[in-house]
Amino acid sequence: MLITARNHMTDWGWKDPRTVLTMPFWQTVLQDLRLSAKIVVTLRNPNSVARSMRRRGNVSSLEHGLRVWAMYQEALGTFLRQNEWPVCVVQYENMPGDLKRLSEFVGVPLDASLYDPAANREDYRNPQKWRK
Repeated sequence: MLITARNHMTDWGWKDPRTVLTMPFWQTVLQDLRLSAKIVVTLRNPNSVARSMRRRGNVSSLEHGLRVWAMYQEALGTFLRQNEWPVCVVQYENMPGDLKRLSEFVGVPLDASLYDPAANREDYRNPQKWRK
């Protein structure tokens, strides 16, 4: 249903860190449909991730958040070792600095003002400001 609903689009994607846990499934689905993919991996400081998960109520403690982060990293490592699709790795804390490289990787031009590290960091989190 997800893929069928976007069948008319040339470029689309989704952002969900849990996807790394189901990548073998998605690889099979995309390959069966003869679709290619570009994978964007966003790395983030583990303590920041654990605090964010705790703040949202997704984990019971910071330690639990760090264990979840480690489990995701292990799944990511497994996926990357066997992956054949192009991958772009960006660092969350480097945003908006990594946006230019990310834009070039996915082939979507972005407003050049978003590349400016001195710009408002919140601008890059607003997708309506991304496209020219």
